[in-house]
Amino acid sequence: MPPNYDGEKWRAEKVSEYYGKVAQAEEINRKITAAKSLVEGLESRVATIKAESEVDKQSKKNAFDRQRSEGREFIQFFNQKVEKTQGVIDGVGERLAASEKDINQELTIAREKANSEYQRKRNELKAQYDAEIESLELGAFSTRESVKKTLDNEATTAKEEIAKCKNSLAVKEQELLSVDTLEEQAISAIEKDTVRRIETEKAKAGNVKEDSGKELIDIEPLQAIAEKVANMQSYLREFDRMDDMIKTKIAPRQELAQTLTARIETARTMPMELLKVAAVPIPEIAVDGDGKIRIGKTLLDGLSEGEQLELAFRVAKAQASQLGDLKVLCVDGIDKVNKADREWLESYMATDDFQYFLLSTCNGNLSVKIEGEI
Repeated sequence: MPPNYDGEKWRAEKVSEYYGKVAQAEEINRKITAAKSLVEGLESRVATIKAESEVDKQSKKNAFDRQRSEGREFIQFFNQKVEKTQGVIDGVGERLAASEKDINQELTIAREKANSEYQRKRNELKAQYDAEIESLELGAFSTRESVKKTLDNEATTAKEEIAKCKNSLAVKEQELLSVDTLEEQAISAIEKDTVRRIETEKAKAGNVKEDSGKELIDIEPLQAIAEKVANMQSYLREFDRMDDMIKTKIAPRQELAQTLTARIETARTMPMELLKVAAVPIPEIAVDGDGKIRIGKTLLDGLSEGEQLELAFRVAKAQASQLGDLKVLCVDGIDKVNKADREWLESYMATDDFQYFLLSTCNGNLSVKIEGEI
């Protein structure tokens, strides 16, 4: 939990109210932003509406132009068809006359041939001649009627086709007469819709003009406070658990902990107190008011290496004297002592009644060197 956490303080806070303020500020900002967008974008929207209107009008004009062009092409097609069909009707008489002329020529040729045959076979073929003439005349009549009937049918069909074409022409001409009216109505409807849409946009911008002039609310501080309250309230469960633990488990042990702490503190300070009142084999050693050991007025850490070496020997000799009459000291690692200190040690050891064993670690087998009387 955060340091100095006050659960009861944060429990009394209502995070929903803070988030409600955030939501309220966001809604106000949304309205202000929307209002500014409506006001600032009015000219752009009006220009867009006008541009769309021009596109619609041009589209309508193009559509009606196509309709006019298609109508004119339709009329032209049927006029050509009528002229062509009328040509068929006009040529019926000529074709009939031509057919009759051809038939008469064939009949004349046939008669001449028959007369020639008649003259050659006048006596014996007269009956056959009469029959053949009659047959030829009947064939000519039949052919003439057939051709006439065919041409009459073609003329009738052509007249019917002309009637249909004229009917279609009348309908298409009537449509063309109404195209201009329809175009005017469509353009007028687009212009009216354009005016209506522009007025609507201006009305919208006018309704929110007051909101568009307001400043946006800074939501981040409100959001930060709401999130902080929510975050702090998330520790309430742990706070309650720890509070219950303090009441049921920790509180009874705090008293014992305080007792033990006092005993530990006594154990820490007692050696210093004893050292202050104890008999010290080295007179210069004393304990100051802060419980620090001094040699004279100098702290142990303040002694030089030579002074520390001398003190170590004095302490060792004092301890050895307390243990009995056998005055023996072992100096281990004499090889690690520098030359100056070793010379001092040799002169120092020569002035007292202690026996010294100097141990040195070297390469090779173990050897013992005896100096002096022993």
